[in-house]
Amino acid sequence: MKWILTLALASSMAGAAMAQVKGQGLGDARQHADRLTEYMAKELGLNETQVERVSVINSVFAEKLFAASQEPAEERTFNKADETARRNEELKAVLTAEQFGKWKELESRQTTHTPDGREIRSVEPVR
Repeated sequence: MKWILTLALASSMAGAAMAQVKGQGLGDARQHADRLTEYMAKELGLNETQVERVSVINSVFAEKLFAASQEPAEERTFNKADETARRNEELKAVLTAEQFGKWKELESRQTTHTPDGREIRSVEPVR
């Protein structure tokens, strides 16, 4: 009897944990593009015309990113660095020089800091 109760409790806890992890995803490409556009509008002070154009650029990038994530790894032809460079060239045509400089700064900071601003430190592997 104890085994059955323990098993039921463990399986319900595992199910609850899986539901929490699934809910933390990025959502779909459109949501990702919208969040990125909102962030850029706030941080860079974009005007309405810029917001519309940046939204289209981010939507195309997010669609490519999410489509690539659905492909098997061995068949994937998507190169994130190339696509990011292509997106940045398009953004350069839409943003002012000051806005683009700030965007590059924010983009580089993204790889060294967590979303809440804490620094990500490199760690040497244990041998």
